Amino acid sequence: MYILQAQNRSQNVKAKKLRKLGFVPASIYGKNLKEPLHIQIPHNEVMKMLKTKTKGSTLTVNADGKDFTCLIKDYTYDILTNTVEYISFQNLIENEMVTSTANIVLVNKDKTPCLIQQSLLEIPYRAYPSDLVDKVYIDLEGLTPGSVIKVEDLDIAKNSRIELLIEPETVVLTAVDKSRLQMEEPAEQQEQQIA
Repeated sequence: MYILQAQNRSQNVKAKKLRKLGFVPASIYGKNLKEPLHIQIPHNEVMKMLKTKTKGSTLTVNADGKDFTCLIKDYTYDILTNTVEYISFQNLIENEMVTSTANIVLVNKDKTPCLIQQSLLEIPYRAYPSDLVDKVYIDLEGLTPGSVIKVEDLDIAKNSRIELLIEPETVVLTAVDKSRLQMEEPAEQQEQQIA
């Protein structure tokens, strides 16, 4: 499991100052903790972690020598400065269900002749820590125009140990014929010119 090194942080130091010093303020919370644990993580370590982990991923956070098995619950990212501003982790309890999200990842986009219209980016669900899933992969190879993939078609929906928090009939993506779409566009433009 991925191990993220952190340090306990003082509540007297403002978050803005921590960021200037190159740290990301963070917290670990959970029912088995008396109060949230306030930590700081070097920004470069956070950026390295986010290359493989995302919201809904599990990892170990080592804070001053103590390990916590956590779920990345949320983080805020400033696109203007390319920095992570804050992260919240949920400490996991082995025999207790947790609410999370699985990110949808499309693979083999270049192996389909279709234009993909994706209407869902993540799937909310509940599961025990041992059954958590951070990514759901959809292989687009061989997908034909008119194909519709719903939540119920995905592996996560077929796992009896996972409780979906979304309707199984929800459309994840639709495959559209590119050539048909290109033919329709000029016709629409002609109609607009006539009007």
